[in-house]
Amino acid sequence: MRTIKYAVLLLTIILFLSSCSHNQFDVDIDPIQVNIPIKRLDKDLFALNIDSLPTQLPAVNEKYGRFWLLYNYQILRLGNPHDSLYPLYLKKFLTDPTIQEVHNEEAKQFANIRFLQKDLDLAFRYFKYYFPQHTTPEVITYISGFNQSVVTDSALVGISLDKYLGKNCKFYEYLEVPKYLRRRMVKQKIIVDVMEAYGRMEFDDDLFGKNLLQNMIYEGKIQYFLSATLPFVPDSLKLGYDSRQMKWANDFEKDMWTYLIEKKLLFEHKNILIRNMIGEAPFTKAFGNKSAPRAAVFIGKKIVESYMKHHPEKTLKDLMLQTDADLILRESQYNP
Repeated sequence: MRTIKYAVLLLTIILFLSSCSHNQFDVDIDPIQVNIPIKRLDKDLFALNIDSLPTQLPAVNEKYGRFWLLYNYQILRLGNPHDSLYPLYLKKFLTDPTIQEVHNEEAKQFANIRFLQKDLDLAFRYFKYYFPQHTTPEVITYISGFNQSVVTDSALVGISLDKYLGKNCKFYEYLEVPKYLRRRMVKQKIIVDVMEAYGRMEFDDDLFGKNLLQNMIYEGKIQYFLSATLPFVPDSLKLGYDSRQMKWANDFEKDMWTYLIEKKLLFEHKNILIRNMIGEAPFTKAFGNKSAPRAAVFIGKKIVESYMKHHPEKTLKDLMLQTDADLILRESQYNP
């Protein structure tokens, strides 16, 4: 009889622990299949014969369409690709010794991009689970001359592979890229940057003139979006933290929240304060040089998680379309 009681007690404990550890992002994506097409502009461009560019460029234009215009106007800034002098500008870019060296390194590191194809297909399967009516984009990889890491619109995602050559890349050192940023310029960060850019594009919010809380909640929603579409990626990578920073943020969550409340900063509109709390930096100035950066983003993430925990009826779409930051905070019952 005592054995039966122990068995029942053990089963109860197991069921309780299972319910406590339930992952809300563990959803069934088996029926959802996507195949994100990837075009390699980085390969196609450097495979051109530089002595006969005018005759080859029409085929490039046809293959890459409107992105070819975007690439030349806004990324390389070479101007109109249909201009009579454009082949000369492109030739100068392709034969630049530094660009050639960058291309050689990029071609070596990204000769095989199966890892990226796998990550993209998986991420957009999760995306389609939550947003079945949305179309998936095509992806184009290229060399940007160290400009934007990722560009997006509703139909495409562009990835600058020369922004992901590794934290020890000599080119970043030459360019004097800060070490805290170099640490994130790695292959593993590509899928995070892609989905973050895509989420911000799909769910844009005009934050001009908004207070710290509104910025925090928006950033928290973006982090929640990443958690939903990238459940296979660690939170530290999504936040851009190393293990020490992740531990610091978790250890000092209550202290950070108390500071924001006691200093009455939630409804502060000062741009410099907001930048110091959510902007890219090696640490959060208000909490010292041992702190995690973007501390208010971490707190915003926690508030949004609490809000969704207390509102299991809400979908990811409901959350992303909810722009009332005060309501989210109030109904989150957040209390670290």
